[in-house]
Amino acid sequence: MKKILIFLLTISLLMLSILGLACAPQDTNENDDDWTEQTMTYPQDPKFVDFDKLLGKSYFECQEMSAHDPSIFQDEDGTFYVFSTHGLGARQVQIRKSEDLIHWQTLPCAIDSSELQEGKTYAGQPNTDVWAPDVIKGADGKYWLYYSMSRWGSSRSYIGLAKSDKVTGPYYHDSMVLTSSGGGGPNAIDPNVIKDPKTQKLYMVYGSFFGGIYIKELDAATGRAKDQDFGKKLVGGSGMAIEGPYIVYNREHDNYYLFVSYGSLSSDYNIRVARSAKIDGDYIDADGNLLGMMTHLNQNYGTKILGGYAFTNDPKNELNLGWMAPGHNSVIKANKDWFLAHHVRTYRYGEGPHIMHIRKMVFNEDGWPAVSPFRYAGQANNKYSLENLAGDYQLIFQGKDTVKEPKTAISVRLNQDGAVTGEITGTFSVWEDGKLSITIQQTCYKGFVEAAWDNDQKRNTLAVSLIGGGESILGRRV
Repeated sequence: MKKILIFLLTISLLMLSILGLACAPQDTNENDDDWTEQTMTYPQDPKFVDFDKLLGKSYFECQEMSAHDPSIFQDEDGTFYVFSTHGLGARQVQIRKSEDLIHWQTLPCAIDSSELQEGKTYAGQPNTDVWAPDVIKGADGKYWLYYSMSRWGSSRSYIGLAKSDKVTGPYYHDSMVLTSSGGGGPNAIDPNVIKDPKTQKLYMVYGSFFGGIYIKELDAATGRAKDQDFGKKLVGGSGMAIEGPYIVYNREHDNYYLFVSYGSLSSDYNIRVARSAKIDGDYIDADGNLLGMMTHLNQNYGTKILGGYAFTNDPKNELNLGWMAPGHNSVIKANKDWFLAHHVRTYRYGEGPHIMHIRKMVFNEDGWPAVSPFRYAGQANNKYSLENLAGDYQLIFQGKDTVKEPKTAISVRLNQDGAVTGEITGTFSVWEDGKLSITIQQTCYKGFVEAAWDNDQKRNTLAVSLIGGGESILGRRV
């Protein structure tokens, strides 16, 4: 009996050691001399045009400005395109093009208003206006543009499909995909179309405040609807402020990830995520909450990965616009890296002007996406260590609530011995490839650190993004 107890105690200690390893303070360097001699490299200054200098620019001069509900697509030649809400003159659906995800050129809009009359008539729009487009390469070799039409505050809405031989258009009407009548069901807006890599079936996820978020199978050969059934409800309804759904599949973690935006698009928008082993759910957040179980908007449901924040206590500081209401995102994997595209406003200029950001996104060891606090400015290959990370940092705990006010930073120091000191205390560990863990108040936050361009202060920095305990942290070295 004594031998059995000793054996069980030994196994228990071993399991605790294994479970705690990822968050234990440690020096991951095999040779300290190699690390101390290493020089950190950073992305080159991307020369982003200042937000205020893009205000008032014409459509073809505005670069990333005014790209609302950006849906990102990479063509077969490697070129990136973003399709977004609204248009110019007699044409609809804005298009932007980039070779590097950093510098964007506006192109002529995708579709002529004459191709949109069915949707305009059904939705009762006074003007022809398209919301939240999404583009995929179809089974017929054409480019398929899904779009929605509605009136503000109405759930009498229309999702249409247009096709083109070229990614930049022009696109021509193909079919009505789905309509909603305002009778208490879902709202036919915000379509995102995904081909399930496991089954090769084609699905559309869509919806908003009215009725919730739904997923519906489409005809994979034509991209059209098989019927007018609404599909399966995933989350929301009862006026819950949830919209802008987007689904991606991560092969490494063998999960589908549902991204949605909570709140009001112009003030307290924030991006949340949940995941599922099946494309049609059920979707569960990092706390284990089943999103489909919500009967009212519960801020503890859906892991908040990006909300309004500012690294200074004065968000109107001239070096810090303070980013407000990030939302309606799309996601893309390019080569081995993941990126999040979204629109965002600023606390300085308020609820009107908005701009598109592209941010690097890394799935942590637990399979949850952590998002960079800064716009993507290019890659920098480094080996990271306790020594070259040591320094003063600002950390922003993003919380779980939906609020207009910015989350602001606390000051800490990461020490070479793996200790975290300052306004909070704890320990941290880092791996050569930039994987990072910080343990604070017995909560382990896992994510990444990377050499980045601080587009607030216009200088090089180290960016930090972590998720733990159902909450995310953004950080930078100062």
